[in-house]
Amino acid sequence: MKKYVLTAAIALLSSPAWAADPIDVPEMDAGVGFAAIALLVGAAAIIRERSKRK
Repeated sequence: MKKYVLTAAIALLSSPAWAADPIDVPEMDAGVGFAAIALLVGAAAIIRERSKRK
């Protein structure tokens, strides 16, 4: 029961409805998006190779 109460309290405290001012989200360039995808694919490949060795 304590877990559910704490989860509900955190959800209420971190709710966007409680935000006083809207937060500006910066636009992302296409190059940054491709770099992020390449980084994730590279990390997945490294993890896959390390798990194959065992």
